[in-house]
Amino acid sequence: MDQTAINIDMNGKTTIDFVGTPIWKPSVKSCRLLLLDSLKVHKMTSVRSMLEEKCCTQVEFVPPGTTGLAQPMNVAAMKPFKDYVRYLAYHIDHDFPQKLHEKRVLISRFVAEAWDSFSAATICRGFAKCGILPRGPRDEHDCFRVPEVVDEEVPVKRIVSTTN
Repeated sequence: MDQTAINIDMNGKTTIDFVGTPIWKPSVKSCRLLLLDSLKVHKMTSVRSMLEEKCCTQVEFVPPGTTGLAQPMNVAAMKPFKDYVRYLAYHIDHDFPQKLHEKRVLISRFVAEAWDSFSAATICRGFAKCGILPRGPRDEHDCFRVPEVVDEEVPVKRIVSTTN
């Protein structure tokens, strides 16, 4: 098994380079074409010449704005892949808690942080895209106006025990 060291340090807009891996080898059986987007490091002469000369691979660049058409893996898989690698890299240094109570606290914090990352406007737009539009009277804060309920009007349900 190849044990080439890989250092991954990336943000959401970087690509992953596996430098030194013996995967991309020259081939005499077929031609190779690698489509790259217009990222600055992709256009470096050293990168292009290494791919063309050492790996026998023709390199072409897709026009800006057409990555989704020419590179479906960039659209379909790279974002979730990078997210998963980031997740694994984080948990190499930060273990999950061992006790059940600590795990529940951690998961609750994750859920709260995830919900805090969404604005009310984003959620409203999602409902509007689905055609679910709330209708009814509104107050000055654009919230639904509901009539006040007086305690006497609230129905009280009595539970009768059948056990003696």
